[in-house]
Amino acid sequence: RSVWQETRRELQQLLGAASSKRDRLMSAVQPLYEVDMLLPFTVTGFTDFYASPYHARVHQFPAWWHLPMAYNGRASSVVVSGTPLYRPCGQFLSDRGTPTFGPSRAIDFELEVGIVIGPGNAHGDSIALQDAENHIFGFVLLNDWSARDIQGWEMQPLGPFLGKSFCTTISPWVVTVEALEAFRIENPPQEPEPLEYLRHEGSGVPSFDIELEVELLPEHGLGELVCKSNFKYVYWSPDQLVTHHASNGCPLRTGDLLGTGTVSGPADEARGCMAEWRRTGKRMGPRGFLQDGDTVVMRGYCRSG
Repeated sequence: RSVWQETRRELQQLLGAASSKRDRLMSAVQPLYEVDMLLPFTVTGFTDFYASPYHARVHQFPAWWHLPMAYNGRASSVVVSGTPLYRPCGQFLSDRGTPTFGPSRAIDFELEVGIVIGPGNAHGDSIALQDAENHIFGFVLLNDWSARDIQGWEMQPLGPFLGKSFCTTISPWVVTVEALEAFRIENPPQEPEPLEYLRHEGSGVPSFDIELEVELLPEHGLGELVCKSNFKYVYWSPDQLVTHHASNGCPLRTGDLLGTGTVSGPADEARGCMAEWRRTGKRMGPRGFLQDGDTVVMRGYCRSG
């Protein structure tokens, strides 16, 4: 972590207005609209958690309040923002209630934040909670696309498979922990109190105040802001996700990606996926899910002061 911090400070100094080397360095800078953004790192593994109680309330289990629940996704289908999404095929129930195979009719977005692992741990070793942040390089925006009809038919009893594995999109920028220092907050203490290996010292649970938004732009028509949420609604801290993941000796590797799960909040405007809109009666399109030609834009930002 000290190397990451020193590199960040050096770059800030070199590119600062008072730097004698700034002009020479700026000659190598290209306008953003002239470059193609690529995946910011090689994704070595992908695990998606289920860490917001406002999203999990539909299917909460007793263990949810005691440990961060997750499933293993596919690193091979993680793509950079801007990559076109195809409509996946799969098996689901037809309108007659019988199994059928074809293109999904229920494509949904999921507003998430991704945790990018820096150094990992050896196979058989765990990661102590107080050391977990040293294993986190930074954060990305993450959209874990979901085919709800395929997912709903296949996931009992082992969880999602083809309804999730077709595509996950991440932002091309990794925001480091150091860049978020000014936006640290504490969430209320967790009840029930976690077991000792997941228990934060102090009065609260560390988090970050990161505003999150989703805008939906139909192929023909005006865009609409359909979600306003915040990272603080994630119940389990990033450190707890890392520690629990490695608690059985599972080796995390540099480039592993841990998704928070859908970051939903308590208000109706903070529903982080279209499946949740059904509880409020909100619909988008004739089937209530994404239509061909739609564009989903996710934003994350912090407010100063």
